[in-house]
Amino acid sequence: MQDFQLGQWRVSPAHNSLQQDQQQRSIEHTPMQVLLYLVQHHDRPVSKDELLETIWAGKVVSEDALTVAISQLRKALGDSARQPDYIKTLPGKGYQLIAPVTLPPPLTTEDNPTRKKYPMPVWFLAVFAIALAGILGWYATLNTSTSSVVYPPQAADAYQQGRYLLSQNGADKARQAETLFNRARELAPDMGEAHWGMAEARLRQPDAAQDQVENWLQQAIRLAPEFAPAHLTLAQYYFTRSWQFEAAGRTFQQALKLDPKHSQSHFLYAQFLLARGQFDSALQHTREYMRLAPQNYAAPVVAWIYNMMGKYQLALDELNKIANLSEPQLSYHISIQAVLENMGREEESFRHLREIMQQRGFSQRQLTSATARFQQGGLQAVYQWLLENNYDQNIGQYAPPLSQARYATKAGKLQLALDKLHQAVEQKQTEVLWLAVDPAYAPLHPLPEYQQLLKQIGILTN
Repeated sequence: MQDFQLGQWRVSPAHNSLQQDQQQRSIEHTPMQVLLYLVQHHDRPVSKDELLETIWAGKVVSEDALTVAISQLRKALGDSARQPDYIKTLPGKGYQLIAPVTLPPPLTTEDNPTRKKYPMPVWFLAVFAIALAGILGWYATLNTSTSSVVYPPQAADAYQQGRYLLSQNGADKARQAETLFNRARELAPDMGEAHWGMAEARLRQPDAAQDQVENWLQQAIRLAPEFAPAHLTLAQYYFTRSWQFEAAGRTFQQALKLDPKHSQSHFLYAQFLLARGQFDSALQHTREYMRLAPQNYAAPVVAWIYNMMGKYQLALDELNKIANLSEPQLSYHISIQAVLENMGREEESFRHLREIMQQRGFSQRQLTSATARFQQGGLQAVYQWLLENNYDQNIGQYAPPLSQARYATKAGKLQLALDKLHQAVEQKQTEVLWLAVDPAYAPLHPLPEYQQLLKQIGILTN
């Protein structure tokens, strides 16, 4: 993002710094990301859950992390929580930026000829943090220790710098990391870890070509066959990118064999098994994930598997355990809304749906309209309303066109739902991988066209 003016401060995201006259202050990366998100949404309050699930995507953290980041921002800006000029605390809601913002004009294609003219690929649109938390967010927890091979110091240093940049997230950091990994590869052509780094960095650049990723990962495994992260990234690539499911299963198993105590490997493999309808094995690996990473207990992953299995009371029991332990976050509301809907408890389900919509930025007028629709015709009428208005905010139904397919299914518009599902499958929208097991699509099960879509995806093991 280009530099911009915030109140009295000139903000430089590229340098994580603030400047006012001759005074310059540095900000750490995470608080800067919080600030940028508040700037992007300065016209509305931003909830704590929204910030946590966006800035710390794929990581289970407490509100303390956000509180610290806000405190660091206020200190750097010279702001006060009691009499704010920049960031206002809204009790029970979250935060809102109240200082005037002056953004630079956006770059045109002519200004920035290297930018591709096609949209961000769906790999990066998987925003339901629980179902897809590991796709890119697992890097920070990986055990990236290498073998006893000693590489030239300059190569090793370039590799470590690349790893650091990857842990910071963001396409710009990924591009810088790729340059460093490529430098390490040039200095030490037999460094398999550098080939893995190239693949990881490229996967995080949504506008960059992805045709070399699989080759880099295979090279990494050939050069460093004991390097578990390369196996895990390749397994996830096979699963969610190239849809080579048999190869994905074998590669997940190899990653676990090399590092059986790596929690995120169990989590990602469990999601793969869930998509294939292997519920008992998915539960087994999910419980092992939670045993190895007890800090993630509040993530409703077990409840989600029970929901997919149709064991709704067990799912509800799991969610109640979470609610008793911590303040419910957005992922909790999304999960319990779906479970209650599947149980036919529409009044309770709609209360959570309304909370989700509010946290996702729906206006009071829109919330009032949704409530009126519910009172007229229940959840079916609400989904019809969402479909008619073409809302694209993610409220636990994913992104278009899959969200539209789900709204249409729930509104009883089955042919429209199938048409939108065809679009989602053609785009390889990641969430369609759970199409066969998600009860949201139950009304479509008897239809031959739906069964043909499942065969086209080809993930079920039969």
